[in-house]
Amino acid sequence: MPHFVVEYARPVEREVGIPDLLEALWRAGADSGVMKAEDIKLRAVACDHWRHARPGAREPARSEC
Repeated sequence: MPHFVVEYARPVEREVGIPDLLEALWRAGADSGVMKAEDIKLRAVACDHWRHARPGAREPARSEC
């Protein structure tokens, strides 16, 4: 059973419609011919705390909402 799990920093919600993103992912999976549309499971998980690296940085940037 195919699963799509999207983890994202919560501020992304201000710029991206998460339901629309999930719909696009579902459509891409269904149209791929690799999986059955009725078997696809999707979920999006918002993260309130995260760390990420900046290009050229020696240490990760710390980000929070």
